Amino acid sequence: MIVRSSSALAGPNVWANSPVLEVLIELAPKRNLARADLQRLVERLGQWLPELRPSLSDLSVSDSTVEIALGTLGRAIAATCLEMQKRVSAPASWTWACRPRGGRLFALAISYEEESVARSAFSTACDVCLAALDDRAIDIERLIGTLRDVADRVCLGPSTRAIVRAAQARGIPVRRLNNGSFVQLGHGVEQRRVRTAETDRTGAVAEEIASDKELTKRMLGAIGVPVPEGRLATDPADAWSAAEEIGVPVVVKPRDGNHGRGVFTALMTREQVEAAFVHASEEGDGVLVERFALGAEHRLLVVDG
Repeated sequence: MIVRSSSALAGPNVWANSPVLEVLIELAPKRNLARADLQRLVERLGQWLPELRPSLSDLSVSDSTVEIALGTLGRAIAATCLEMQKRVSAPASWTWACRPRGGRLFALAISYEEESVARSAFSTACDVCLAALDDRAIDIERLIGTLRDVADRVCLGPSTRAIVRAAQARGIPVRRLNNGSFVQLGHGVEQRRVRTAETDRTGAVAEEIASDKELTKRMLGAIGVPVPEGRLATDPADAWSAAEEIGVPVVVKPRDGNHGRGVFTALMTREQVEAAFVHASEEGDGVLVERFALGAEHRLLVVDG
């Protein structure tokens, strides 16, 4: 099995109005799948994941054509991915599998709540299904434990999750905007933003956004405001790699600093960039490397609209 492409569709898409992980896979096993192979797949999955049995009962175990057999495997992977997400408290509600024209390519669409959990769950589901198909032993609880560690790092906290659940129950689209508890409810002019239990009807959310330079830049860019090219760097060497990608001169600055502390401008050489990274990393959580914008600087303070 080969994964040809994988895309997280966070907003309204061709499959649904909710987030979907779309995976294009080529199912090309070493041998043709026979009825016995598919029967073993269904039986093993039912033993390892009893909650899957209702979904498995709908799978065809006919070996009449290669396409039907491969389609059964594809749908089994999608159903297992869905169940894995539910097991780690990142619930998703549906999957869809179809075969695009040409070859043995199958498109799987799997709803998700957290992208990183869904991607890890898909990888785990592939391992589980192939082990079942090949009649290999597998430690299902260890795999679920590893996936749960991923979910614990990225899933929303209880307050934000309660708000998200209430929105979803009312048919309101929900989109997560960062790795924290910052979410968007609705789209377009009707959208609202919430951070934990605070809404954008207070100044708290705007202040939180403005204190994160990378998030501020990303949100401004999303609505067409020109922003300097650049990205977060992980270490001094990566900072220079980022500078080479965008071209010098560059600015190196803390992701969440203020008062100009740790900000270095018009850097041209590797030595300057790497040294600036070290100082900037001491002033905040994360370091940005951006193209240096020449020109006059203006600061705006808005009071009461």
